[in-house]
Amino acid sequence: MTDPFGVTVKIDARLAQERLGWFGQKQVNTVLAQAANKAAQGMRSAAAKLIRERVGMLTNKADVIPRFRLDRADPQYPVSEISIGRREIGLIRYVRNQRPPKRKPKIGVDAKVFNVKTIHPGTFFVEVAPGRWQVFKRRGRGRTPIERMYGPTVAGVARIPAVYAELERIASGLLDKHLDDAINRRLRVLTGQAKLSAAAQAKFDRAG
Repeated sequence: MTDPFGVTVKIDARLAQERLGWFGQKQVNTVLAQAANKAAQGMRSAAAKLIRERVGMLTNKADVIPRFRLDRADPQYPVSEISIGRREIGLIRYVRNQRPPKRKPKIGVDAKVFNVKTIHPGTFFVEVAPGRWQVFKRRGRGRTPIERMYGPTVAGVARIPAVYAELERIASGLLDKHLDDAINRRLRVLTGQAKLSAAAQAKFDRAG
């Protein structure tokens, strides 16, 4: 799996070759693709959680997961890739109440980025839709124009060396787990120890 910044974790195909090679290369590639896709899905969820916690984002991981693009593996190319988008996340996601307090801030909005509480001078709340608030700041001395304020990008947090290392560790563990699971499932099917649905059987026959 890779992201735009060079984090790469490869599946060691030797285990699949040793245990499934005599069934044919297609079976090996199918298992590798299944393991890569399962690991990538788990990695995306784990990475969203890790980045959210590291930066102190006051929202759930569902708001972060769309920043990750997943390119699924298949038996012809059994490599699953995750790329991390550079889209910014509004500063409002780092404000505890995510709406203006009863008293208007005199200096600026208080946001907690990287778990450090900071007042951002000159910022204020704007209701952009009913019940939805964002943090803005004037670009000049007049009342307009104003610009929306953002926190760190998900990609920017992923580039931090300590976060990189943790992402690689998580990915490696997921790949090992799902590769072993995928091999065992395929062996049970190939040896007749497991029954498949009609649709799954047809897919299995095509793979074989």
